[in-house]
Amino acid sequence: TPNVSYIKWDISDTDKCADYFKKAIRIYGTIDILVNNAGVTTDRKTRVPFEAMDKKHIHYVHDINTIGTRRMCIEYANNSTCGTILNIISNTGVRPAQDAYFTSKWALYSFTKMYGNECFNNGKRITVNGLCPGPIKTDMSFGPSSTILRTEIPNRRIGLSEEIAELAFTQIISGLEGVNAMITVCDGGETLN
Repeated sequence: TPNVSYIKWDISDTDKCADYFKKAIRIYGTIDILVNNAGVTTDRKTRVPFEAMDKKHIHYVHDINTIGTRRMCIEYANNSTCGTILNIISNTGVRPAQDAYFTSKWALYSFTKMYGNECFNNGKRITVNGLCPGPIKTDMSFGPSSTILRTEIPNRRIGLSEEIAELAFTQIISGLEGVNAMITVCDGGETLN
């Protein structure tokens, strides 16, 4: 088996992100690739309507999905001169906003498009791309409502994490080869509805 190690941190604690990156660089040296995959939502059965969102709910979701991811990108650029960033967004980032999860992903979609150019404008050779999966069979999105979800997807199936991993790998390679500010939607055609 390969020699794998990791550092665990909470990206919602943005004040510590700079320290985390410094620790990672001390341990691993140069960081060539950053994949931002952290994300939270609320239970689909008790999804909070847009007009009923309270401050605590909005901050919980946005602090991780948007603000934490943004800070990770900025700290990566502060500690690197070249490399690639892949933000795992969601197809909700290209659909009308329903709740804090959707609005957090809209914000991340927009930030990803902008930050790719921002890095180059600041003299960094860092590409920033995004991937917008639809429903994927994970602990976060797969449960009793999966049958209902499947009927909303034109190809009538929920994606697998292995499929997203393969697409993410392709986008990382493209980013290392210079593709920048590209966002790919992989949702079985759900956003077409």
